[in-house]
Amino acid sequence: MDIENYSQNGFCVVPQLISPSTTAKLHYKIVNYSSKQANCNDIFDYPERFLRFFDPRFHKNHKFKVEATKLGLNLLMIAESYKMKEIRRTLKLNNATRIDSYLTEISNNDIIHWHCDQSFGGATDPGIYFNGNREDISTNAINKFFLHLTDVESGNGAFSYLPRSHNIGIAIRKIINSGRLKYEPFMDLKDAYPFMNKNYKLFISDKLLTDEDIDFFLANAKKALDKSHDFSLNINAGGMVIFNDLGFHQGTAPSISKRLVVRFFY
Repeated sequence: MDIENYSQNGFCVVPQLISPSTTAKLHYKIVNYSSKQANCNDIFDYPERFLRFFDPRFHKNHKFKVEATKLGLNLLMIAESYKMKEIRRTLKLNNATRIDSYLTEISNNDIIHWHCDQSFGGATDPGIYFNGNREDISTNAINKFFLHLTDVESGNGAFSYLPRSHNIGIAIRKIINSGRLKYEPFMDLKDAYPFMNKNYKLFISDKLLTDEDIDFFLANAKKALDKSHDFSLNINAGGMVIFNDLGFHQGTAPSISKRLVVRFFY
C-alpha cells in the first residue's frame, strides 16, 4: 500500500481491504439483487448494472428500498472500518458522500475510454452544458475508492491511471479559469494531449507546470493512446484502487469475466 505517494501520483492501490469471505458475500448479495431489479429508483439505465446505495442528495427525492438499504448498511460498515478510517486519516478525507456499484458484463469493449472527470462532460461550449450559465471548471478533486469484488487484470477489466496526470488536469482548469487560454474540450485524453502540446510554453511561463511535468505527461499520454497496457492495475477481489478524479483514467474491457466494483466517493 503506497498511500504516502498518493498526492504525488494521483492514485494508489490497497491490495486487500476486505477478507475473501466478506468479498464473496458482498459479491453474491449485489449480483443477486441487481439481477432481479428493473432500472428504476436506485438502479439506472447505464451500460452496466448500476446500484445507488448511499447518496443524500438523491434520497431527498427517492425512497430507500429495503434490500438496497441493507446492502448500503453493509457497505457503510466497510466505509467505517478501521482500515478505511486509517486511509482517510492519512489522506485527510471526511466521510463518504456517496456509495454505489457497477456490474459490467463480459465485453470486448472498454468500459470507458481515457478521460478525466468534472470537465463539462467534454462539451464544446460549457455554457451550453450548464444550460446557458457559464461557470468556472472545478479544481476540487473527488477522491474515489474503487473496491473490486472480482479479480481484474490487464485486458480484463483493469482500471488504468496515468501517474501524476491529476496535476495536468488541475493546471488545465486553472489556466482556462484565469482566461489565459480559451476553453477547449479536455475531458478525453485524445483532446488533452494536443491541448497540452500546443500550449506547452504558456503552462511553463505561468509557472503552473515544469518542463518535466509536461514531458512526462505527453510521453505517457502517447503510450496510453497507442493502447499500451503499462498503466493497467491488476487487483485481486477484495483489493481497492484510490484515485484523484481530475487525473486521466480508463476502465478496460472485461473480456474474460464480469467486473463488479463498489465505489466510495470522498
